[in-house]
Amino acid sequence: MPALTLLLMFTLANLLFLAGATVVFEGLGNRAVEIRLFYGPKVFSVSWRGRTFSVGILPLGGYVQPERPPFMNWEFGKSSLPPIAAVTILVLVGVGLLGPTRAWAELIAGFQQFISGTFSPLATGKVLCGNILKFMKEAPLPLAFGMVAIKIAATSFVPAPTGPLGAILFHGIGKLLRLSTRTMEYLQLVGALAMFLALGCWIVALLAYLASGNPST
Repeated sequence: MPALTLLLMFTLANLLFLAGATVVFEGLGNRAVEIRLFYGPKVFSVSWRGRTFSVGILPLGGYVQPERPPFMNWEFGKSSLPPIAAVTILVLVGVGLLGPTRAWAELIAGFQQFISGTFSPLATGKVLCGNILKFMKEAPLPLAFGMVAIKIAATSFVPAPTGPLGAILFHGIGKLLRLSTRTMEYLQLVGALAMFLALGCWIVALLAYLASGNPST
C-alpha cells in the first residue's frame, strides 16, 4: 500500500537524519543522551550504554538531545554543524537517487509545498498528499526514498526556531541582537507551537485524503 510505503520511507529517512546528527554531535565531543524518533507520547523506549532510544506515536520528525544543549550551553559554531550535516545527508541521498536537476527542483518545490499545504490542508495539502501517495505507488523504491529524503530536507529550511536549520537562524539572530535567555526561551516556545500546528495541518490533510476513499491508497 502506498501509505505504508510512505511511512516506511519517512521512517528510514528520519533515522538517517538522526544518525547523521548523532555521529556529528559525538564526533565533536558532545555525547548524545537521547535519540527520539517521532513526537508525541512514547510508544517505545530503551536505554543502552547511557543513551535512551525512544519512538513517539506521531510519525513526525525526531531529535537528538546531547549532554550539552546546542546553542545554549555549547558553542554556536559547533551547535550548527550537526543539523547542517544531517540535512546535507538527506540532500545527497536525494541527489544520488533522483539526479541533481530533479533533486534541486523538488527541494525548492518541497519548501513551497510545505508552506502552501500548511495554510490550506483541506485543499492544497489534501491534493499534495494524494500526489505523493500516487508517486509511492508507481515509483521504484529507490526513487520513492530519494523523493521522501529530499522533501524532508526541504522542510528543514522552514525558519522555525525548532527546525534543524531554523534553529541556527533563530539563535544567530538572538546572539546578534543580544536577546535575553528568557526572551529566547519564550520565542522558542512560540515557534515550537507554530511548528506543531503546521505539522498537525499536514496530518489533517493526509487523513482527509485517506478518508476520501481514493482507490490508489
